[in-house]
Amino acid sequence: MEKHGEKHNIVILSALGGHDVAARAIKEQFDLRYSDCEVIIIPMNEYAGRFLMRVNDGFYTFCCRFAPWVFGIYFKFMAARLARKLKRLGKKYVSLGRDGARIREESALYPVKRLKNIYDRFEPKVFVSVQSMPQGLAVAAKKRYKFDSKVVAVISDYALDKLYVRYGCDGYVVDNEEMKRELNELGIEDEKVRVFGLSAFNKFLVRNDKQKMREHFGLPDRPTVIITGGSFGAGKMKTIFRHLLENFKDINVVAIAGRNEKLKAKFEKIKTELNAENAYILGFTTEFDKLLDAADAMICKPGAMSVNEAFLKGVPVISVYPMPSVEAMNVRYFKEKDLCMCPDNPRQVGEQLRLLLENPEVRQKYIEKISRHSKRDATKNIADYIYSLIDKQNN
Repeated sequence: MEKHGEKHNIVILSALGGHDVAARAIKEQFDLRYSDCEVIIIPMNEYAGRFLMRVNDGFYTFCCRFAPWVFGIYFKFMAARLARKLKRLGKKYVSLGRDGARIREESALYPVKRLKNIYDRFEPKVFVSVQSMPQGLAVAAKKRYKFDSKVVAVISDYALDKLYVRYGCDGYVVDNEEMKRELNELGIEDEKVRVFGLSAFNKFLVRNDKQKMREHFGLPDRPTVIITGGSFGAGKMKTIFRHLLENFKDINVVAIAGRNEKLKAKFEKIKTELNAENAYILGFTTEFDKLLDAADAMICKPGAMSVNEAFLKGVPVISVYPMPSVEAMNVRYFKEKDLCMCPDNPRQVGEQLRLLLENPEVRQKYIEKISRHSKRDATKNIADYIYSLIDKQNN
């Protein structure tokens, strides 16, 4: 479906890692299907400032690599603080006829001048947030400056991070019915919540021939497992990498270090030390979709975007070492739905990988489960929903 006519601006407030992937996937849909829309992705340094961006980036990266427990303390503190605030604001939200614009306490918590500058520059019909911090900024700015833009939160996780909950937000996109029920329980109207799934690039909807993709990457035609810590290369991946090389001599072990050059060097050192000819090491790659086509399994942190991409490709996932945050909540969801194997240590990773590779019934069970769970039209539906909000403003 392609639209024609006057250009409508849509601003996506992006963030780091998988959040940026979600933003660019939504933009891809608009670029392909809506010629009357212009999607502008605003990076964190423009809406939050370079200093706050570096603090946020530096703190999260440090915690990912060295001290996850520190982030766990921060996350629990923020969640408890927000739960108290939501209880208070939620009652006021309902008592005032759900008029979110009249709740002023929330908008006073954010430095929103930069959002006003972005609004004045682009006059967007819709602000789309793919992370909780810009979600709060956008809702607060709309309340303070009386923007007529709609504000939509696209939540890129399998569980609800309550930091996304903002009374006065015009719409939410979530992955599953459990998240929708939780938003409803917090006072968010049912009609504001859409269960569409997680966004992904179109290339993850295409299945390429496994043998040809192995040839493309110079991999022998044998079972292949991917190890990745996401774009930050986080988690205890080098420990798992060593364990697999010591115990699995007859498979390809493809380790993706992301932008973590130190981790890549450590992978290389382990490969040399063990003289492991079945090890293949990559840094940041734009061909992750093709690597998934070559793979029989993926071992990764429970970051929702990477897991969703594997699900769309029909690749079973072994989820390891979650950050004590929404990632841990993702793992609980995976266990509840039996979507992923979730081991606690490298030895269990090896045991479950062997089961996955050597037991056809177990492997087929996970392939069927993730295929049923995957929402292949998610990004298309998200774009259509955002466009429908523009239509409502014009009518």
